[in-house]
Amino acid sequence: MTACRECGQVPGPGTQFCTRCGAVLRPPDAVSPQYSDPYAPAQYSPAAPAAPSRQGVLAAVAAGVAALAVVGLFAMFALFGKTTTPGGPVAADEYVPPVAAPPEVTEYTTQDPTTPSPQPVPADPATALDELNLQVEADRASVEALVDRWVPQLSAKRPGLVANGITYDYEEILRDFRATQARYPDALLLYSGDYSSFKYGDFWITVMPLPHADGAAANSWCDGQGIVPDDCYAKMISHTVDYDGATVLRK
Repeated sequence: MTACRECGQVPGPGTQFCTRCGAVLRPPDAVSPQYSDPYAPAQYSPAAPAAPSRQGVLAAVAAGVAALAVVGLFAMFALFGKTTTPGGPVAADEYVPPVAAPPEVTEYTTQDPTTPSPQPVPADPATALDELNLQVEADRASVEALVDRWVPQLSAKRPGLVANGITYDYEEILRDFRATQARYPDALLLYSGDYSSFKYGDFWITVMPLPHADGAAANSWCDGQGIVPDDCYAKMISHTVDYDGATVLRK
């Protein structure tokens, strides 16, 4: 019989338990059973995560897209400052006025676009004087038809006159007449020395062929055109009446 492995006691034959310590007697070559300590902490090893299925991946992607769409809608509503219900009224504190587009800028010119440009003026005085005389002769019959009638006078220029920063010579006088004629195509040119109704006999006079019964009526036309008093007033064209009896200035 083999001695007890726990305390060394040699039991009697056929004995299965030690008479001293009560341990189980077993032959020397027996493998001791493994007993676990019930009070020892359990050892856990983390389980490997299961591979996601294809359906799970698709579901996660769909959920992410839906979440982004919801966030986008809320951002849009926050941008416009209100939510709308089809057919429903909008509260005054929810209304956000639309941003007005910047106004278009329109450029205007002081020249009437319907007024043609004046004809060019020759560069030398002799030619300009010739053209002035030709214009007087061309208009003479029309001017004579206005004798002893009141008409609006639009301009009176002679060489050496300084007005509006311009020193007039024959070129400038011709340019002045053509500019007036471009605005008023019926305007006529005459020479003051041919009539008694002008104070000086060396002026080139531009008149409108609009005969009136008196000076007040002629001046009313000037008023309607918005022309300043010094540039338009009533004048009688006459071979017998002097300056004082043939002039009504505007105030």
